Amino acid sequence: MPKIYYTYLENFSKTSISLAALNNFNEARKQKISTIKTEHGKQKSYLSGLLIQKIMKEQFNQQAKQIKIGTFGKPYLSSSSAHFNLSHSGNMIALAISNTDIGLDIQKPRTHSDKLLQRTFTKNEQNWLHFAQKNSDDLNNPNPFLTLWTAKESYLKAIGKGFTIPPNSFDVISGDSPAIKTLRTTNNHSNTSKELPQTKPENTPYCTQTIGGIKTVLGEQWIFCSTFLGSNAITTCERFIPDRANDQIVLIYVPPTSLLES
Repeated sequence: MPKIYYTYLENFSKTSISLAALNNFNEARKQKISTIKTEHGKQKSYLSGLLIQKIMKEQFNQQAKQIKIGTFGKPYLSSSSAHFNLSHSGNMIALAISNTDIGLDIQKPRTHSDKLLQRTFTKNEQNWLHFAQKNSDDLNNPNPFLTLWTAKESYLKAIGKGFTIPPNSFDVISGDSPAIKTLRTTNNHSNTSKELPQTKPENTPYCTQTIGGIKTVLGEQWIFCSTFLGSNAITTCERFIPDRANDQIVLIYVPPTSLLES
């Protein structure tokens, strides 16, 4: 099952960027930090690098500096079978890890126009979205647009090609129901809860239960999982492997202070 490690930029923005920590980052991360104009943006990229370094070291005994960048910008470890993907939105940063191809997208609430819907979603997806927005309570989904948006982007990130593939050229909806799996928590929270609180104690995972099915996208099978932390939508797209199919993902909060200690 995929694990998602997440943290927040709050109370971190005044921290000085450590040259020692930068030496553990790969060249692409160091260059990105140096070229970002805003202090907030630099801090977010720096914190992202610290999160990657901590999880790579603890989970795979790898250094972040060993990360390579693919043709279309997807990072990977050439010396490990581990797969990972990073996403951030607002002050939230998240890193998904798996033993198969995985994409992750998180998105804070945003407005959207009809033109954006037409440019991003297939007609079938637009029809489902109109239905879902009218029935969000019944579907246990507080923001169907964000669920659908993050599903599309997580797939593009999973295959490593990003928006070089037009998002309205493929479909992540099965018939009348989404391949996207709406999650409900099974760990210390009501199964009917629409949102998980934003944080839990470090290394205390949320174990999330999914509903829905596997989706064939452009001839390949993928499994989509989606939930909300606070108002942020989180969706993973993971290559389907029959002998390890399950209906859970794990969400683990990492306090920013622990990243400074790693």
